[in-house]
Amino acid sequence: MDKDFLVTGAASGIGLEMCRRVLAGGGRVFMADIDAKRGATERDKFVNEYGKKAEFGILDVRTEENWVQIWEQAEAFFGHQVQGFCNNAGIFHHTDWKKVKETNLDGMLIGAMMAFQRMGTRSGGEGGVMVMTGSICSFSYDFFESVPASVYGVTKHGIKALVRGLADDKLSQIDNVRTLGLCPWAVDTALVRTLLPIQDDIEAFQKTHNLRILSAAEIGKAFVQLVKEGKSGDMLTITPDATFFHPNLSNPILEYSTKLAAIAKKVRGERIVKSQDILLLAGVLLLTAFLVLHLLLSYLGF
Repeated sequence: MDKDFLVTGAASGIGLEMCRRVLAGGGRVFMADIDAKRGATERDKFVNEYGKKAEFGILDVRTEENWVQIWEQAEAFFGHQVQGFCNNAGIFHHTDWKKVKETNLDGMLIGAMMAFQRMGTRSGGEGGVMVMTGSICSFSYDFFESVPASVYGVTKHGIKALVRGLADDKLSQIDNVRTLGLCPWAVDTALVRTLLPIQDDIEAFQKTHNLRILSAAEIGKAFVQLVKEGKSGDMLTITPDATFFHPNLSNPILEYSTKLAAIAKKVRGERIVKSQDILLLAGVLLLTAFLVLHLLLSYLGF
């Protein structure tokens, strides 16, 4: 972790823990956040502990001009290009879905484009690593109970699409920017507390979902593992039960579903093939394969 990282959403929660892990690993951090007062306070705490290895700048991720300023400030502080970028800033709101979209999706995309422009070898950079903070909501569809609130899940699915897409060899190897996703279950942060039906009722939330809420320290540990071990396109999922790289099955599932749908269409006619048809056919084929294997092993004396 002895690299120089630009971290957004750095004044609290997961972003603050990312900064702490980078500094503890021997690196430096440029902290960016829209909360100027808290960001400066946390910067000062890090400087007292680690020396002049941390700096802070105000960033509204929705503003492209602000992104340019922050990136230039970070490069000036480090004395060279940013080596690691934590595209972490995000919010949740029960009703203001436009602000959620502008912050979590538009801001994330502006940051990602900036990272490739500044770090990518095609733009004269030396490469680097970009960690994008997704969520368990990057893979789940049924977490929210209102239409405006569900936009949060849409933004986190966008992060999954970008991380997986940027893993393509044509992009990740040419620009030498390793893109990774960090996808935790609910973490005890201000964001998650605003998500709770009853403000700050962590115990009720855990009881409802039968899962404890994670600590920022647990996510920090996973972040270090991801940076050290992850290859471009990997998305590390953190739950109370396990930490694992989420399988990238979207393309294989689409390919096999298409083939099964084509078979079902020939069997059932021209009507639209339903998901039940595909699952039924897949089950029949698996059962057939099992029976054939069983007969073959019996014939061979096993």
